[in-house]
Amino acid sequence: MLGKTHLLLAALLFLPLAYAFADQGYITAAGAALFLFGTLLGVLIPDSDAVDSRMLHRQSSGLLGAYAKIDSRAASTPFQIVGYVTRYLFYEPIAFFVRLAGHSQAAKHRGFMHSLAGVALTSAFWAIIFNAFSYFNILPLAITSLVLEGMVGGALLHLYHDSLTPSGVNWLFPFSGSVRGRIKTVGRGLRGSTKLHDSQALVIGLFVIVAMAITWLAVIGKVNAIFLSFLSGFTLLLVAFVCGLESPEARGLLEWSE
Repeated sequence: MLGKTHLLLAALLFLPLAYAFADQGYITAAGAALFLFGTLLGVLIPDSDAVDSRMLHRQSSGLLGAYAKIDSRAASTPFQIVGYVTRYLFYEPIAFFVRLAGHSQAAKHRGFMHSLAGVALTSAFWAIIFNAFSYFNILPLAITSLVLEGMVGGALLHLYHDSLTPSGVNWLFPFSGSVRGRIKTVGRGLRGSTKLHDSQALVIGLFVIVAMAITWLAVIGKVNAIFLSFLSGFTLLLVAFVCGLESPEARGLLEWSE
């Protein structure tokens, strides 16, 4: 899915939940804002394996290919900073050894970065950085821990979003088998030709309905925030069912299939 779609869907899901937790005293308003900020960062992080990612703002032309030119907005916001640090200090070193081991497909876009193992390793990478911030008194751990928790939630939501598309996501890397759905990303070649039940518009519409329901339950119904979190997880399963989600076929260790 497109970066802007990932951001929109993350905001629709997590904003009412953040409000519920803050309103019921589980977390301060500032803490909820930090968590929400972390989710918006995290929902883009898995796409650090693509040079045209919204986090990187790279141009894809030039004499040296994708690495030849850098957009003027690069590294100008926390999103680009996190994107560049993740790509060049985490993804590229690991991808180098993955390719060296003969598993080049796993090092491409929607490879190991789009898996539970990738999310865990990326989270550990940023946990080390954030702990260093705390150690050198750059940022307190109370702030960075909330951002990190949001990043984990956002990254998992990214995997969920991409699982709804035909390309799917291999959640259980290094074991093969992609979870996939029928939702097509609306790009230049698909604009105007994709039917509603196969388009991102369906997913956005369903997320809007979910967000409205959670907001009503949180603001008017004052439903417990923890219960709302579990209810949100259940509704994500329903959305996946509507989008034709299919279970993977396990094929063994590192038997990667496109």
